[in-house]
Amino acid sequence: MDRRDVAAPDESSVDGLPKSAVPGPWLPGRGMAGMFVLSLAILAMQVTLTRILSVVMWYHFAFVVISLTMLGLAVSGVVLYLVPGLLRRAESVIPWSCALAAVSTVGTLVHLARTPFKASDAASIFSPDIAITCLIMLAPFVFSGLAISATLSRYTKQVSTVYL
Repeated sequence: MDRRDVAAPDESSVDGLPKSAVPGPWLPGRGMAGMFVLSLAILAMQVTLTRILSVVMWYHFAFVVISLTMLGLAVSGVVLYLVPGLLRRAESVIPWSCALAAVSTVGTLVHLARTPFKASDAASIFSPDIAITCLIMLAPFVFSGLAISATLSRYTKQVSTVYL
């Protein structure tokens, strides 16, 4: 085959295929960078909360952070499954959930800084103060999980690139 026989890709094609033949939309490069920063922020928040709880509360409360992280990411996946309309509006859900993750991260850190820990609360079977603190710490992971899950579900063509 001669080079002249191969049509040069134009702006209406992706990987040599017409855009209509490519399943799903494409995530732009800034979206990839955003997912990288969001994932990095989740890890940084997890490490930060682990350090804060190991100092402010007893050291074994630091392990709660790992559970809250996994729970928050799982809850976000369940929410997207139960409310499929969120995936249809992923282009607006992703930035809003990122913004809510940022606001809830600041709120979590402010709450931990201003709320005194009472050792007597930890000795009881159920402590409303500790339960409220755990729910507040859960929020950033739920919102960031919504953004990541929506991205992975919406941009299926690039899931291997987004995931890495």
